[in-house]
Amino acid sequence: CSSRLERLDVGKNCVGDDGLAKLGQSLVRCPKLTTLNLFKCCLTASCAPVICDVITNCQLLNNLTLGGNDFRNSGLAMLQSGLCSRPGQLHMLDLSRCYFASECAITLSAVFESQQHSLRTLWMPYNSISDDGMLAMATSLGHCHSLEQFSMAANHLTPSSVHTVTGMLRHWAGMKELYLDGQLRLATESEAPELDDVDVTVKKDFIAALTACAGLEMLWISESWVSDPGGERLD
Repeated sequence: CSSRLERLDVGKNCVGDDGLAKLGQSLVRCPKLTTLNLFKCCLTASCAPVICDVITNCQLLNNLTLGGNDFRNSGLAMLQSGLCSRPGQLHMLDLSRCYFASECAITLSAVFESQQHSLRTLWMPYNSISDDGMLAMATSLGHCHSLEQFSMAANHLTPSSVHTVTGMLRHWAGMKELYLDGQLRLATESEAPELDDVDVTVKKDFIAALTACAGLEMLWISESWVSDPGGERLD
């Protein structure tokens, strides 16, 4: 690995756990590495120690993409030590489609707390965090005051999470892009929540919190429980 390497993108290649183990031996000797993209690289929990070594040794690494890999809750538990090893290090963290469930919320909360002063972009769509997980992460996410881009799209959230999201929004004055879409498409026709299930007052609080995000440039709430927030306008 070149001592001058700053960015490495091997996304959408089937590197696999064995391949990453070999690559990791070189990456730990890349002191200037700031960006590592491992999106959809056929990785599993088995490679978590390698990723932890890279994070620990590459002290300038601040953009990390791990999405699209089969880590699951067990893999996240193993990744925690690395993700928390350098507090205030990460600016961007992509954990999309990693097959995380609500049970991993405590681990995720620890990661967010460790990166609360630096994290600007957090991608977590297409997991199964659900309402319980969202509620468990609310405090730690609310502490991430620098967050500018956040996605929890398609995470099996129901109207019960509206109040939780509203509380977090009040802490994100600099939010620019917010993605909460795709919640309803995950439910069967009999399970799909009705918009009327969201209390009108809760809807209005949600709109008020959005309005307070003066820099909001992108808002995706299609196929979600706030697609028609009681007739209120979002502009």
